[in-house]
Amino acid sequence: MRDDSFIKAKGYLLQEQSLYKALRTMVSRELEAIVLNCDMEELLALIEAKVPLIAQLESLAEAWQNLLSELDIRETYGTAVFWQKFLTLFPPDQADFLSQRLLENRAAAENLMEAEGKAESELRKHVDHLREKMRSMSRGRKAFITYTKMGGAQCDEL
Repeated sequence: MRDDSFIKAKGYLLQEQSLYKALRTMVSRELEAIVLNCDMEELLALIEAKVPLIAQLESLAEAWQNLLSELDIRETYGTAVFWQKFLTLFPPDQADFLSQRLLENRAAAENLMEAEGKAESELRKHVDHLREKMRSMSRGRKAFITYTKMGGAQCDEL
């Protein structure tokens, strides 16, 4: 085993935990945008802001695969067999640390998935209202564009 394997694994797990927490916060904000504010613009901005975090999780999965190749572990990342084999490579104190982070990450991932499900459910409930808001926003933009084309207020005047 390489000397830096524990440091890499520890870093990956901590980074994963941080990303799950950040995504969970964003999902809470999405719920607020849907339920409390009915604010489609805020919702779309939050969804867009989640994209880089999800990309980081995907990059992290690739980093894990590279580490696993270095350690000659063929089991799929995240499975019970994988963790069992992986943790045996480390001294007990390191294995315990990694195991604890794993449990925390699993809980965070489950919490995130539950929250995403709730946000999706709430979005379905509010979709008609949000669609009307989007249509209204679109009509307002179109009206403003038409107004400026007809010689109304110029964008640089606003």
